[in-house]
Amino acid sequence: MFEVWISDLYEKEGHLLVRYTVFNRGTQAYSVNAPQVFQLDGVRSTQSLYGLTNSQLSDEQASKLKIKHRIPVKVLKQELQSEKVAPGEQATGIVSLEMVSSSEPTVLSFQFPGGDSSRGRSSRPITAYLVR
Repeated sequence: MFEVWISDLYEKEGHLLVRYTVFNRGTQAYSVNAPQVFQLDGVRSTQSLYGLTNSQLSDEQASKLKIKHRIPVKVLKQELQSEKVAPGEQATGIVSLEMVSSSEPTVLSFQFPGGDSSRGRSSRPITAYLVR
């Protein structure tokens, strides 16, 4: 099993830096691929997003979102501590995005393609949701 936790945000002059950690809770080593990032447009939620600003949504919260459009976000730079994550290990990454500041809560989805296991199989993609 593969988990992603978004831990830090830093925003300045139209750029957003996001630090995340990938955890491998499975029994096979995985190759970690850089995420695709989307801004979710026309989001409706049963819970106010203002109180969730600068936090990651739980799977339950994310499942309740109603989304009209997904807009790709320009990724300026990505760094990953390690491309292979052994069972029980973790790797930290940073992604730099081109983002315009907003006074409204914005939901971003970080889609990590399924990593290739050491036996050549691909795991399911993992999506982490961030409210900024």
